[in-house]
Amino acid sequence: MMADAGSYSVRIGTNTSSVFSNYTLRIFKRLPRPHISLESITSENGTCHATLRCSVEEGGDNVIYQWTRVGPGAVVSQEGSILKESWSLDDLDLRNYTCTAMNPASNSISSHILARELCAGSKAAAGTYCPVTWILLGKGLLLLMVLGVL
Repeated sequence: MMADAGSYSVRIGTNTSSVFSNYTLRIFKRLPRPHISLESITSENGTCHATLRCSVEEGGDNVIYQWTRVGPGAVVSQEGSILKESWSLDDLDLRNYTCTAMNPASNSISSHILARELCAGSKAAAGTYCPVTWILLGKGLLLLMVLGVL
């Protein structure tokens, strides 16, 4: 089927005249679900910085990518396969993203990417995160165990 792509010429004729037209046939595949990969992640001064790449297998040259923030205030979208974002480590739960890959034949949306999950390791590296476990020891007595280092 892809071999059918190319240039075609048509001649439409009547008893008194002929008209020639040229056409280009392009064939597009349905796009699979986009894959999101983490290119880089750093944390400094209470902020997590990430670079994400969206791609589809065998997408060809005619794929357009768009990032959309999901959730409250989700008006922001950005074109291109690369997303560079920064988030406050205190505001990660509100930051979820999807990537949409589009060609003339189809649109395909990625799974959600959660900033909270991307930056979890960065919190510990930044020294602003201290995992804590509460253990209940009979009759309502609570013991706080600090498992990380501030």
